[in-house]
Amino acid sequence: MTRRMNRFLAIFLSVLFVLAMLPVGVLAEGAGDTDENISANDTEGGGAPVLEQEELEQDEPELFKSSWDPDDKITIKIRIFDMVSNKSYDNIGTDTCRKGDEKIQSDDYRIPPITKFINSDCKVDHVSGNWYFPSTLSQQVGTTVNWSCNSSTGTMTYWTRGYVPEGEGTGGGETGDGSEVIGEGQYSMNCTVVYHSNYPSGTDYTQTFKYTIRAGYNIANTGYTLPVKAPADLGFTAPARWL
Repeated sequence: MTRRMNRFLAIFLSVLFVLAMLPVGVLAEGAGDTDENISANDTEGGGAPVLEQEELEQDEPELFKSSWDPDDKITIKIRIFDMVSNKSYDNIGTDTCRKGDEKIQSDDYRIPPITKFINSDCKVDHVSGNWYFPSTLSQQVGTTVNWSCNSSTGTMTYWTRGYVPEGEGTGGGETGDGSEVIGEGQYSMNCTVVYHSNYPSGTDYTQTFKYTIRAGYNIANTGYTLPVKAPADLGFTAPARWL
């Protein structure tokens, strides 16, 4: 009886062992099928396909492609602010910079001297602008900066000490006349020259001079070069940088 019970117990334990192993095998096989199905669905469009790194790198330039051409220009508006008179002057001029190779920042732009935009030199304390790089807005003449290619315009201001624009002011003088004899000889010629102050304020003083030109040759046939008087000789005082 004991021997029979031992055999039954051994068979029972063997069956339990087999049953215990069966779920693990089935689950493992099912998991494999699930991976295959997911992979198949992804490949056939049933789910989001998994892109390889190489494919991502190939697509990246298209995703971030710029909206400008490298030869497109940025127009830079030039202004002056004088720190002595506390006056601002707009529309001094313009300059351009090439946008460049499809990056957010333009080609290098070197801040030019102020004489590129005005006919006279004056002390420049610093230059400011809404450039993209460097982040510091205050720079010096000769510094290299880069503008943002997201815009086609920029603004740059020269901060000066003692800048006076051409023609600013009224000038001075008075209206008058005079006469003068030039040279000597048997031949003579008379002419009249009228000098105008022609100030930008609208004021116009005139100085009228009557000349008698004498020479030992026929002036009418050869002509004569008449010297022109300077504004100071006429009593005209000119506005700043007007001469």
